[in-house]
Amino acid sequence: MEQFDYTKISVGYYDKVYQRQGGVQSRWHHQKFEFLRRYLPKTGKLLDIGCGPGTFIGTLSNTGIDCTGIDIAPDQIDYATNNYGHNKARFISISLDTFAEISSERFDVITFVEVLEHLPEDVAVNMLKRARSLLLPGGRILVTTPNYHSAWPFVEFLVNRIGEVRYEDQHINRYDAKKLGSHLKESGYDAGNMNSFMSFSPFLAALSWQLSRFVSRNDLYSGRFRFIGMLLIGIANPVQD
Repeated sequence: MEQFDYTKISVGYYDKVYQRQGGVQSRWHHQKFEFLRRYLPKTGKLLDIGCGPGTFIGTLSNTGIDCTGIDIAPDQIDYATNNYGHNKARFISISLDTFAEISSERFDVITFVEVLEHLPEDVAVNMLKRARSLLLPGGRILVTTPNYHSAWPFVEFLVNRIGEVRYEDQHINRYDAKKLGSHLKESGYDAGNMNSFMSFSPFLAALSWQLSRFVSRNDLYSGRFRFIGMLLIGIANPVQD
């Protein structure tokens, strides 16, 4: 399989989907970010690795969190800076390895929001290890990735045939909860909180955005349908040496 050319994805594509606030794909991203925000502190420093066009950090503009986003795609970083950059949100075009080598900054939370599935397994583990070195004492990482032990493979199959962006050459590292937990432990984390989320509610946006939002909020706070979630979340703290 040839390496996917990420320059084929138009600059700001996923942010524009988010801003559309209509349809299943847009609702998917809104619900995902709403879920993630539950696990962030009210204040502190956050590093978003693979931040793309900066959408997730953009949702934190009214919080007390100081945000840094890094990505190797300079065009996406320019977009993020122009649309979401301010005194508490900066974006840098840099690899994680280089950032870890040159930066003295440490963070309370580090996020990988659908990043690891795009990487070979050894690279993903190395990135998790690198992130560990950038955490403050008591800090943690949040990792989300598609859950291949769910209905996600069927959804991905459909998206690859009818969607604007195909994932068959992008998602080369397919996780289930066991595999994600194993990678976290191998990288020096406790992997103490593993869960799934994102069930059927985003698809209701095809009928009504408000209906989808109502059902997703119920799911979010009750956890009623979380066991069938199509995304995994790993919330992990470094194991003390």
